Amino acid sequence: MTGYPTLQPNGGTSQNCAVINAFSGPTTYVPEKTQDTTCSTYYSTDMLCYTEDYSGSCITWTSSADSKQRNHCYWLTSKTPDATSWTVSDAMQKCQCEGGSLAPIIDDNQSTFLLKLLTTIISSTGTDTGAWLATHNIKGTPANWNGDPSISTISAGAPVGEYCQLVSGGGTVTWRPCSYDDVTVVYGALCYKEDLTVSLSIPTTAPAPQNTTILTAEEIRKELIINPQETNAFRISKISVYEDRPTAKSIGFVAVSLLVGFFAFIVILDCQRLEQCCRKRSINDRL
Repeated sequence: MTGYPTLQPNGGTSQNCAVINAFSGPTTYVPEKTQDTTCSTYYSTDMLCYTEDYSGSCITWTSSADSKQRNHCYWLTSKTPDATSWTVSDAMQKCQCEGGSLAPIIDDNQSTFLLKLLTTIISSTGTDTGAWLATHNIKGTPANWNGDPSISTISAGAPVGEYCQLVSGGGTVTWRPCSYDDVTVVYGALCYKEDLTVSLSIPTTAPAPQNTTILTAEEIRKELIINPQETNAFRISKISVYEDRPTAKSIGFVAVSLLVGFFAFIVILDCQRLEQCCRKRSINDRL
């Protein structure tokens, strides 16, 4: 690597990361030059990022599954070196970390392109890995995690159960349980992202709406205000709902019995006192 100032790099094996335009605190500070530093003690809130150039691994086609035009760019990724398992969930997370999603299998046109792409990658890099795809049959028929349909012939014959699709280094597509994690068989993932540099056959302008009424702020406020007494929650709070469960009836019967018994007890006591008063008055009248 070139572009270092004088006396840089100077950290030997103890400084394994490079910075550019380092802040003026370090002893060597030269604008627009790089220098080495330790990877654990140097902190910065700025970073220089890059994205892959996906030209050559993109396809634009009108799917026979739903007549929708798509622009997809694909790449092959793999598990981290220290990972001891590699499920389809791990593959999804890895694709998301790289700015994409797990690649769906939609129709034969696209699947043929993907298999040729994988063969090209293997022949040029020597990488021979099984790779997870986004196709599954959890609902009984082939589908994709992103909601795209899947009518490709390579997705036919899915077994019953929660199975996900993977493609081997030789281009053979097979079904494995979605919890399958054998890194000796599959430790890659085929990712994709939308190619935003290609214009789709979609009108860039829409017809102006007719009879458009522009509301004032006060009119908008009135439209948004909700009268609490007109809501279903308020209406329901004023309605006694019939309950026909035996347990509810039993509880109600016990409650009514207790109330009736309580008032009956009070009435009986009053009756006794009334009887005593009447008896005393009758005796007094006789005397």
